[in-house]
Amino acid sequence: MLEPNDDTQFAPMPMPVAEYDLKLKRELLMKDLNLLRARLDILKRQTATVARSGASWAHGSARAQLGPYPWAKLAAITGGSFLVVYLLRRPAAALTTSLLPLLPVIAAKIVERKTYHG
Repeated sequence: MLEPNDDTQFAPMPMPVAEYDLKLKRELLMKDLNLLRARLDILKRQTATVARSGASWAHGSARAQLGPYPWAKLAAITGGSFLVVYLLRRPAAALTTSLLPLLPVIAAKIVERKTYHG
């Protein structure tokens, strides 16, 4: 019989092979999961950087094309387009729509008169 202070009494029991394989697979999956989390964090940072640089590019491009206060001008153009479409959908819009192609001709005639008389 073994004595209480004998080292063999406290020796761990050998782990069955199936449990050992499962433990190894779990450790490998945990390492893969940690790697994927690290890659996802890198992608999040890169996405934020690209979004910031894209926004500053869009702002610079709009400023180059529309001058100072480009977003206010763009909002005014959008609002004006909405108003024109709204007015054209009204019942009296049939007459207005038929006269729209004549506006450049009328404007040219007015400019012609001003250049001869002015």
